[in-house]
Amino acid sequence: MRDRKPLMYKNAGLVIVALLSLAWLLPPSTGLPGLQEPSILVDVDSVSTAPDARPRMDTAQSQTDTARPQTDIVQSQTDISWLRQELEPGIAWMYTSDSLFGAPQYLNVLVMNADTAAARFRLEAADRVEKSHPPEEPVRHLTASEFAGAFDPLAVINAGFFSDHPEYVSSGIFKVRGEVYPFQKEEPDELRFVGSSAIGIDEDGNWLFRNREDDAWPDDWPEAHTAVAGAHRLIENSVIPEPVASESYISMREQRHAGLRHPRTAICLADVTTGHAGKRDSELRRSDTANSGSRTFDERHVGTETAEPGHPNIIILVADGRHEKAAGLSLRELAELMLSMGCVDAVNLDGGGSSTMYIRSHGVVNHPSGNEVFDHEGERAVRTVIMIE
Repeated sequence: MRDRKPLMYKNAGLVIVALLSLAWLLPPSTGLPGLQEPSILVDVDSVSTAPDARPRMDTAQSQTDTARPQTDIVQSQTDISWLRQELEPGIAWMYTSDSLFGAPQYLNVLVMNADTAAARFRLEAADRVEKSHPPEEPVRHLTASEFAGAFDPLAVINAGFFSDHPEYVSSGIFKVRGEVYPFQKEEPDELRFVGSSAIGIDEDGNWLFRNREDDAWPDDWPEAHTAVAGAHRLIENSVIPEPVASESYISMREQRHAGLRHPRTAICLADVTTGHAGKRDSELRRSDTANSGSRTFDERHVGTETAEPGHPNIIILVADGRHEKAAGLSLRELAELMLSMGCVDAVNLDGGGSSTMYIRSHGVVNHPSGNEVFDHEGERAVRTVIMIE
């Protein structure tokens, strides 16, 4: 037996070499970089008739994977099957559980006629909410549900980046109907990307976008009547700008924030006449609809929701992440997705454990990652929010 061991090892080595050679010849797997064509996962016929039921959605992986170079932007959102509910005229809520970029995703979006959104868009900071706490116990952070309890808006979404600074409510400009709240004008080098772009509305209801040109905000953005800063600009004039386009991030902190997959919150202006998949096309991907009580769900393209020719939309997106049922998105993937929705200008807002969407009739509709459980209970208390009144 002792004399046969070298021969056994030699044969085993030949088998291993053969297997490695075969693996090299096989096509790339879904785990490799590349965009995967998602399968349609939502069956609108399966919607329950229970008053509080949400449509059942199952996550599955596509059987094929088409590897594409990074320059081949856009996993077209026409490949995504969305469930939709009209909350009020000019405001629709859409959500999906689908496979995007080779991973499971769970997305919620509010799609609003831009004029309607401008009239009903309100920013608020936890510091300014009337509370029953004594002055010696200031409360600077509230959950989206707590903001909802104080103001009873139609929807609440987390807004800008923040810290525990006793006075600054936001990293970057934060302006509420003409009043500038105290904000952090400059960040340390490793966080220089925070507060670097912003979205605003002027007094006439026009939507504005601005990049911070230097290392600090130079003024209070006088053209904007309402404004909130995020971090990276995701889309500028229908183009993904640097450093998001090439993922050329400077610091390790920025790489971890932007280059890896996390829960995300973002806002954009969508022009239905110019977007990749947001062109004027009101046809449903499926003709069947399902009614659940007073709710109507159907499948549509995001960019065409609520829109009329010449009237753009505002889209607010919340992507779940940090869970096997929802991987989350890198900033590059987020930008590609929003570009496919027809977004022409977009800003990345605070994400991670902060990403939350609350709707009055349903409560928290996404799966905040704060409790590391895929449910609706993991809200993080935040400093500022967007409310749709």
